[in-house]
Amino acid sequence: MPKVSIVIPSYNTSTLLKKMVDCILAQNYNDWELLIVDDVSTDDTVAMLNAYSDNRIKTIIRSRLPKGGQTCRNTDRKSVV
Repeated sequence: MPKVSIVIPSYNTSTLLKKMVDCILAQNYNDWELLIVDDVSTDDTVAMLNAYSDNRIKTIIRSRLPKGGQTCRNTDRKSVV
């Protein structure tokens, strides 16, 4: 397990999310995992995330209906795509 887990809930924020992911990748500290909980975005969030090949970046897809940021933060890790 990595020492640091970064959890980012996301809903239709692909442009901002790309900036966040790029910023995290640019850090000197490397013992982390990035869990992005996509709350059923209708923009290109999933496609944008799939363009990254870093295995520390994990995407979790929520159910069919958006549930909000708090629910995203409490999502089970078993849902990782």
